[in-house]
Order: sequence, then structure tokens, then C-alpha cells
Amino acid sequence: MTDREALQSFMDDISCLDQITAWANKVNIFDVLRISRAEIRHSNMLAWLMDPHENHGLGDRVLRGILQRTAQNPPQDYSGFVIRREWNNIDLLAISDTEKYILCIENKTYSGEHDNQLVRYRKLVQTTWPEYRRELIYLSRKGRESSDPENWKSMAYTDILKVIEAARVTAQPEADADMLIRHYTEVIRRFEGEDSGIRAQCETIWQKHRKALELISDINKEDPEADPKTEEDRICKEIYEKHQKELNHIFRYKPGRGPDPIADMIRIWAEYQTEQGRITFCPEKTSDATARFKTRTMSEILPDVAGGESAWGTENFYFYEVRNVVLPSREHELFLQMCVASKNIPEDVRQICDKINDYYPSLQKKKDDWAYRINFYTKHVIFTENDDENKVIGQLEEFLEEAFEFERKLVGKLTGYAV
Repeated sequence: MTDREALQSFMDDISCLDQITAWANKVNIFDVLRISRAEIRHSNMLAWLMDPHENHGLGDRVLRGILQRTAQNPPQDYSGFVIRREWNNIDLLAISDTEKYILCIENKTYSGEHDNQLVRYRKLVQTTWPEYRRELIYLSRKGRESSDPENWKSMAYTDILKVIEAARVTAQPEADADMLIRHYTEVIRRFEGEDSGIRAQCETIWQKHRKALELISDINKEDPEADPKTEEDRICKEIYEKHQKELNHIFRYKPGRGPDPIADMIRIWAEYQTEQGRITFCPEKTSDATARFKTRTMSEILPDVAGGESAWGTENFYFYEVRNVVLPSREHELFLQMCVASKNIPEDVRQICDKINDYYPSLQKKKDDWAYRINFYTKHVIFTENDDENKVIGQLEEFLEEAFEFERKLVGKLTGYAV
């Protein structure tokens, strides 16, 4: 089968994407509010579910279920427990004065440990409640080990999911609470790709149209902004633009590969940084190979152009890009760069870009003076898919701090003031 025939066969069967579209378009209140990846919101939701006196209709089932999974000698009476959030920066505390018992949960769903915090939190709890029995839980998406495993027990969100679902089945809460709880459990299932059979559907489509999907994936990996060189390239780009959301799911779950854990870590980190107001992540312009985001300072220097259409099809003419290059060894080479693209750029913005280039010359040396400029770049760091999430996220934090330092110096040069 030729490339053109493979692409035509896929287009003739394009309705096979309908099931993925239906799944991706399901309404979830956490997605609507853009908080499904927000670590703070997860802690708030867990605090609500763990509180025996809240209006979720689950009683003490969630709190009891968590402690029965982790504690050797859990308390018997949960009626006196009080839930605290962010007490001395500790994510979750469940305290019972009657039982003289304290549960401490540090939630690291989207970030890593820092500043020896687990040791500090343990000592703080011990000093404040010296006579209380203690259970310390380090909660993460996949149950990774903490830096203090002798004192902090690891727990995965899949365990939390089982506790919540068991409580929901036995308690049968009222409709409004049940909807909220159900939406939340759907969010947790995504941590392991357990998305209502979506993985199996993606694998089936991949097997059926592998050649066409490989062509579409390859042309977008090489240079998503490049003009198509052949008719097949044009068709691939057109298909991807129309069905990007569905195709990205297929690429993540294709057989023999599974989701790219490094790419997932980058997305999670970018979404968390957006929630914290440090960057603006652009998931619609992101792939496993390149995650794109903007910053407040750079957007002030290079403002969006109303009605503009950059090489990325956006009103902004720059992006920071976290590049995730998969090497033949299956290692991942990560680095951060800031690039601008001249396609359709207004003259006043071009002049600003030229001034930036005077201070920070681009790496690109093409015939077109600067069709695609890279004015900032970090070192390249190698990771494997077995590397700890803390290590990857820590490096991304370093990259971002380098970008902020670049911006501070750039502002100083553009304004004539030393920074």
C-alpha cells in the first residue's frame, strides 16, 4: 500500500475517531474549571471527602478507608476527627483529640519534594502533638517513594480511588454530591490511563491504520510549522489540524509504546505552573515532542497581535518550548528554548524581535534572515523513562528559572537599565 493509499484509507474510515471524540468531549466539572491538574484543588477535594461531618453523604467512610489501608492499629471512632488544610504548609491533617490520633498527608500529585520538607513536617507534628499516635502518608499519582520512607508511607491515587468508589457504592449519596464525586473519580482514573476503555480503542485504530498514523505523526514531529513539501505532507497536516485532539490520544497509547511518561511529566508540570500563575501553558500547541508556553514578561515584550496568525496559527509570535527528544537509545534529551517565527509578523513586532536578536543572537542561520529564531536556550539534559518524577520536575524548574533570568536581563537591555 502506498502512502497516498494509506492516507486515503484512513480518511475513508475517519468515523473510527468518533468514539474517542465522544470520550474527549465528555463534560467534567473539573475540566470546565480547569482544575483537574491543580494539586491544591485535589487537596481541597480530599479534605472535603475525608471530613466525616461534611455534606457529601459518605460519612467517615473515606477517612476510615484510608487509615484501614495504611495504619497497623487504626482508630475505632472517627466522629471526633477535624480536617485541617495547609496547617504550617502541611497539605492535609486529620486530628482527633478524643482518639489522640493524627493523620498527616503530603500531596505531591504535580510537584516534587523540596527544602527537606518531609523531615520538617514530621518534627513539627511530633513537637505539637507529642502524645498522639501518628500516621504519615506521602501521596502521589503512582505511589512513588518519599525521601523519608522510614516515616512516610507511600500511597498512590489508585488506592484513594478504590476507597472513594467503595464509599460511594455503600453510601449512595444524593444526586448532586454523587455527580461531583463521580467526576472526581474520572479525573483520578486518568492518572493510570484507565479512561473508560480509551486505551483499547486507540490501540485498535493504530493497528488498523498504522501506516497512515505513522506518516501523520512523523510529519508533525519533524517540524510542525514547516510548509508541506509533498501532497502527502499536506494531507497529513490537514488531517492533524482537524483531528489533533483524537490523534494525540492515539499517539500516546499506541501498542508497544504506551504513553510517554516524560512527556506526561512535562505536561503536568506546565499545567501546575499555569495554575500557580507563573506561565501560560498552551496544550493545543503541544505534542509529546514539544510543550509550548508563554510568560507574562515575554508577552509584554512581544504582545499578541489581534487577528494575527503566526506560523503556529496563533496571535502570539513567540513560544517557550520544552523539547523532549527521544534518542535511539530510548533516552530522553530535554531542554528549553525561546523562539520567534516571522511568518505573517507585523513590522512593529519584527523590529522588537530584531532588537532582541541584537542582544541575544539566534542559533538559526538560514537563508531567510530569521524565519525561525531561537534567542534563548538551556543546556541539554538526558533522562530515562525510569527516572524519578522529582528529578525531571526539578530540572524543569531550573530551566524555568533560567528563562526568568533571561527575561530580567532582556528587560534591562531593552529599557537601558541594568538588572
